[in-house]
Amino acid sequence: MNKRLYSLILSVSVALGGAASAQSKETLETGIDSAFYMSDAAYYPAEGKRAVVFVPGFIFNKESWKNLATRLQQDGIASVAISAKSEAPIRRAIQELTRRGHGEVVLIGGSSGAAAILNTMEQVVATDHVSGVVLMSPVRGNPMDDQPVNKLFIVSEGEKSFEKVQALHEGSMEPKSLMTIPGKAHAQFLFYGPDKADVEAAIVEFVKAQ
Repeated sequence: MNKRLYSLILSVSVALGGAASAQSKETLETGIDSAFYMSDAAYYPAEGKRAVVFVPGFIFNKESWKNLATRLQQDGIASVAISAKSEAPIRRAIQELTRRGHGEVVLIGGSSGAAAILNTMEQVVATDHVSGVVLMSPVRGNPMDDQPVNKLFIVSEGEKSFEKVQALHEGSMEPKSLMTIPGKAHAQFLFYGPDKADVEAAIVEFVKAQ
């Protein structure tokens, strides 16, 4: 085999190996959720200090965050995607990320997962390493009126939760922002509509800025 061809094959092999590594994930155990079963999680490793905890809505699970998780992973941002929608697994995920050296954590959730994040943020011990939250149409919860972390609220203008999310945004302290999307898509269903790219880009930009 001539040296040029061998070098080309070697270069491609190394590139593909790096890509496979960047896409890798591990399975973690995050404790018992509100339905009293053990809830595992997917950990997408990266070397940066920044990391994300993804919390899905009612009909979604940890796999629903795979696209965003791998996109952030390629930018050096680790994440844990959980399937549970309650506070204990969220706290466990934060602890696991900080144990692994990720000291700046952003919480991202949709619908009931966003509501669980709001509940978690009311517990001071859970916010020690949290630098920001992304709340996609939380179905319940209280305004974050005493938490100085950065906040991004996302809601569709025509969905039932619109006024609720507006009120949560208005009642929360700065820094904060509200992203409104045309249509009626609720929370993670935005990832299946025409505004998918804009929503994902806004979330990625928010995480990188923390």
